[in-house]
Formats: sequence, structure tokens, C-alpha cells
Amino acid sequence: RKPRDEEIKSQYIKYVNLEGQLQGTYPLKKILSSFDRKKYWLLSQERRHQEQKEIPICKLVSKQELYKKNKQKQQTTPHILKKELKLTWKVSPNDLTHKLSRSKEWLEKGYQLQVVISDKTKKDRYNQANKDKTI
Repeated sequence: RKPRDEEIKSQYIKYVNLEGQLQGTYPLKKILSSFDRKKYWLLSQERRHQEQKEIPICKLVSKQELYKKNKQKQQTTPHILKKELKLTWKVSPNDLTHKLSRSKEWLEKGYQLQVVISDKTKKDRYNQANKDKTI
């Protein structure tokens, strides 16, 4: 997360107010003492500024607004559920129909499906003709 309040290392900052207007360069301590710390945070806009080479841009942000934005962001991002269907080349026809019906149900529910067809062990190699027949 971005540095906020006392986590900001610079002594001077470029201050951006609640309306998003750049106010100028001020001492960090002066800005921190000028607002209600229970309602607002002073957030650095850069993740890390390069060791005092640049004065960081810091914005005053309402804790309540930031909480609402994060809550809304969590609700709008869909959680993609993933399922994996593993098949071997020696799968029986009944087992294959059952697994395919399960995969159809998963797709209808909105799951993302990954199908993996592999050899069970090295000694159980299947020839290409039987693989084509299975597919």
C-alpha cells in the first residue's frame, strides 16, 4: 500500500487537497497538524519516492470515501472459480460420460474449466491410434 501520514519519509510534500487541486509545497508536519486525523489520511501518490531526490505528491483522502471505494471495488470484481478435469488415456466410456456431464454442470454454473489429458505413468503409454479413438 502507499505510504500515509507518518510513513511518508520526506520533510516537504506537494499537497493536493480534497478537491484534487495542487496547493503547493509545504512541510509535512504543518499539513499533518492541519486536518482531522480521525476522518482523513494523507496518502503519498507514489509507492516509494527515490530517497529524497523528489518531493512526493501527497493527497488528502477521506477514510470513509476510501472505504466505500474499496468495498465497491470488491463487489464489482467477479471471483472466477476454476475447476480442473483430469483425464487419462485409459478412461472408461462410463467414466468419461460422467466426467463430461460434471464438466457441463460446472460450465453452466460459471466455473472456468481446464481439461488435462495425461498419461498416468510412463509404463502405461498409450499408442496414438487409441488416443485418437478416445478423443
